[in-house]
Amino acid sequence: MVPLFAALALSACDAVQNPLSQSEPAPQPATEAASPDATGGASDAEALDETTVLQRQEATSNATPASGLLGETVVALGDPIMPGFWLKTPLVTAQQDGILERAGGATVQVTLLPLGGAPSGGSEISLAAMRSLDIGLTELVTLKVYSN
Repeated sequence: MVPLFAALALSACDAVQNPLSQSEPAPQPATEAASPDATGGASDAEALDETTVLQRQEATSNATPASGLLGETVVALGDPIMPGFWLKTPLVTAQQDGILERAGGATVQVTLLPLGGAPSGGSEISLAAMRSLDIGLTELVTLKVYSN
């Protein structure tokens, strides 16, 4: 009887020391989330931007700033799934057409949408407009805003 008891005790000790050895596979180490690529997430932006090449060409081809400079604003990416070319900015109080100009001369036609806050506050820009102005997803850039 003692040898049987000793065998059971040793078996129980092995199960306590290695509880997963009998029925469950060993847990796998957690993998880290994929880090953004070196291009600032360009592949992600491309996947989310539903505008066509033709729409981007139209938005940039006739975007000559008028004399109606509303001001300058620092822009950051707005809602990436909201389609179109737009800028939510405290520089306007009602929706209107406008043009954005980046230092260096790149321009794009957008719809200007009111965004509450101080006129000197920042603005939210659409993914399509950001891509047209060659702004990285995480960049903060100062743009000139014109009424059209």
